[in-house]
Amino acid sequence: MKTRVILLMMSMVLSSALAVAQNVRLTGTITQWREGKESALPEAKVIIGTSIWLDASGTTDVVRNAKGIVAEVSTDARGNFTAQVPAGKYTVILWKGRYVPSTQDDVAAPGNFKGSISPDHQVASGGRHESLSKKD
Repeated sequence: MKTRVILLMMSMVLSSALAVAQNVRLTGTITQWREGKESALPEAKVIIGTSIWLDASGTTDVVRNAKGIVAEVSTDARGNFTAQVPAGKYTVILWKGRYVPSTQDDVAAPGNFKGSISPDHQVASGGRHESLSKKD
């Protein structure tokens, strides 16, 4: 009886370790294009998920199907990010206030991703931004 309990506990610990071990690193760099020059974009949101897309209402961007979000991280001062996610292919949404969001499908993890977004001159000047990509 004691042996069975110990074997059961060891089995549970091993299966938990294997579940954690299945996560891989998705790293990347996010840049901005401003006045024809590319530079690092700090504090941008990187949203990683499956079957997610952006929907816009005026100047407020919203991720749809939040249940599909696997990870949400921010870039550091150099525009770099690291996320731990299960191996697979994902949609990556890049977002920062007053910038035009970007959506990239079929991003593989593990892997290294590079993306860029541009300032939204309409939003910066008080206009409305209506056009965003949508994943059906």
